[in-house]
This record gives sequence, structure tokens and C-alpha cells, in this order.
Amino acid sequence: MARSDSRVPRTRSSASPLRSPLTRRPFGGRAARLAFVVLGALVFLSKAARPCSCVDYSPPIAESVKRADVVFAGEVTKLEVLPSWWADTGDRDAGLLESDPGEPPIRVARVTFAVGKVWKGVREATLVVRTFFDCCICGSRFDIGEAYVVYGYRSPSGDQLWTNICTRTKELRLAAEDLDGLGPPIVDFAARAKAGRQPKR
Repeated sequence: MARSDSRVPRTRSSASPLRSPLTRRPFGGRAARLAFVVLGALVFLSKAARPCSCVDYSPPIAESVKRADVVFAGEVTKLEVLPSWWADTGDRDAGLLESDPGEPPIRVARVTFAVGKVWKGVREATLVVRTFFDCCICGSRFDIGEAYVVYGYRSPSGDQLWTNICTRTKELRLAAEDLDGLGPPIVDFAARAKAGRQPKR
């Protein structure tokens, strides 16, 4: 049996509903898709570049210490952040979110450190530092069990410590220059703890 062809014949003057009335070119054509990809990339990069324009700049150590409220080295013992599905639930810990009027809230990482050495501003052996967690807003990356040199600053209210990639905060294994420039610590909790574990004679 011959197969019937139900397609509607198209003439040169007939316009497809999938074609632009101005260009008579398919909206899904390669050029259009490329234009959308390029435009989207430019918009994304322009938004991402503005808040993190300091990513290629490392301030001098002396200047960093002067600007910071705290400077210390410590190991991450706890990392708190809302899960990726937080926006779809009603479970929104105010301590793990930051927002401005009219803007969507942004997730915050709350990082607990066991402080080893102190160069400025720290009196406790345990310290909590916050940083932005979501993409492209200059948050520092931390992992549990890893040690870092942290340059932190206090929030306007004074009750929170923050850091970001615009500071010299970095992994301890990458901080040889900082350790040399910072010199001897003013407090050494690690040495105190080690001395406390020494057997008495």
C-alpha cells in the first residue's frame, strides 16, 4: 500500500510559524543559537566579574594585617551551609542566609576553626568565620580537616567574623610567604595544647 503523505505543501510565499516574519530564518538556526550563547556568556561574565574584580590581586601582607580584625591559622572542624535544595523548602536558617531588600537571599557558609596560631585579634581557641557560599560573589572555599591562614573582618554589628577571596586567606600549605611575613604569633594555642599533653616529670 502506498504511504500517504500528510505534509502540507509549502510555497515560497507561505511563512512557517517557526520563522521570523522579519528574516524568514528559523528561530532555532545555528546563528541564532550562537548569538544567544554569546549574549548569555557576556551577561554572566559581566555580573560575575564586578563583585570579584579583586580575584587577581593579592594585597601586601602588612596592609592585609592592618585592615583585618583577626589574623590566625587554624583547622576547619565544622562547616555549616544550607543544602542545594534550600530554596524549595521552608527550612531557612537565618544564620546561613544573607539578603538585601528586593534581592534573593544568598547562602552563607559558617566555618568553625580550631585556632592554632594568632597574629591579631583572637582570644579563643575556637572561632567561627562566615563567607558567602554561592557562586561568583567572592566567597572563600573551605574544607573540613584542612588548615588555613585566615584574614577576617568584623561585620558592622561587630558580632560576626567574615572573610572572602579579596583577602589573603588561603590554605596553610600555600601560605609560606604569609607565615614568613607575619613573623612569630602573639598567641600559639597549638604549642599550649602540645605542652599540656606532655607528661609531667
